Amino acid sequence: MSELTLEWREAVKSRIEKILDQQPSKNPGTIRLGRHPDLCDILFPNDEKISRLHAEIFFNCEQNSFYLRKLPEGKRPLIVDGEIITHGEVSLRQGSTIILGETEIKVVAVFVDLAYGLICPNIKCRNPDKRRIVDPKHLLEGCPWCGTSLAAAQSFHRS
Repeated sequence: MSELTLEWREAVKSRIEKILDQQPSKNPGTIRLGRHPDLCDILFPNDEKISRLHAEIFFNCEQNSFYLRKLPEGKRPLIVDGEIITHGEVSLRQGSTIILGETEIKVVAVFVDLAYGLICPNIKCRNPDKRRIVDPKHLLEGCPWCGTSLAAAQSFHRS
């Protein structure tokens, strides 16, 4: 199961939310963000600049990635890693910063559970997956966590 972890500050305390790729929600297949408790799974009741239904996060199985989509009901744009998103969707990665209204949200962890992958040969790799499994799409450019070539990497297949 793939998982995305978000963290932000609300008043004086830190808030953390984990999102799973097949998590039950108010709109199946997506986790909605906003201020309306009947429409949204993650609520921001104290930020008046966030719309009642502002954005949603979903997992794209074909791309093996979590995405953030601005919804038409969202009156203000989203800002992801410094880019203004007025419509459409953007891929989220570990370290991404999302500005929703006046709230700054950090993507602190992304774990994608792959059926097939490559095992980084660097035993000191900083990959958050302890098994050092890397998405095969990184074969040509190397491990995204340590830069090690994956040309001679062992393959991994979940049976």
